[in-house]
Amino acid sequence: MKLPYTIILLFTFAMSLSAQRTLLYPEFGYSQNWNKKAGGYALSLNFQIKTGEREAIGIEIGQVYTEGAWLLPNDYVEQGNYNIGTVDQPAPLQQFANSRSDFPALSLSSATDRYFNFNFALKQMWMPRLGPKSELLLGLGAVFSFREEKGLVKWVEINGSGVQDHAPYFPDEPFFQPIYQMDIYWDLGAMLEAGYRYQLSERMFLQGGAKAFYFPPSGNWLSTATAAVGFWL
Repeated sequence: MKLPYTIILLFTFAMSLSAQRTLLYPEFGYSQNWNKKAGGYALSLNFQIKTGEREAIGIEIGQVYTEGAWLLPNDYVEQGNYNIGTVDQPAPLQQFANSRSDFPALSLSSATDRYFNFNFALKQMWMPRLGPKSELLLGLGAVFSFREEKGLVKWVEINGSGVQDHAPYFPDEPFFQPIYQMDIYWDLGAMLEAGYRYQLSERMFLQGGAKAFYFPPSGNWLSTATAAVGFWL
């Protein structure tokens, strides 16, 4: 996990700049991957340096994880278990199996598709005041993201009479083989942020907000809704 090491680094850096009115806050909440129709969680650490009375530069390090279940067989819910081949188990456990019952009945994960983003964002923040203890948060920034993706692309129904493996193995019934697509790459995008901050004390505040991320190279849209407890350093 990259995030814990980043938290330690940012916290050490922030403490060295405490005289400049810096603040640090972790965020946790819900995330949505709109392209993939997947939902999950968002976890990030934010660091801000005030550059004016109502302005700041923000640095955000975080991860966004989403998952979904798509392209499953129509009767997946009713069946519960499927005799399927997987990367880990491409053939039956018995070398000379000759029936469908000899193939281990595997339950598909409830999340066949999984998507992970590790984001680094640099943003400009504006904080219009609403009252003596509350203010809005508005942000615009650039995001550099490391992405890992795994998705179920399709099912292949294999006719037993035409299949042979190393055993050899001739299944007497058709069976399904899931075909996955996996990818790891870097992505570049932009983000918008809007939120609300309430000052609990001189050094402590509560915050809630929403963010939208768009990555033109991959065409991915992400959004998050998070809450935070923060501290002035």
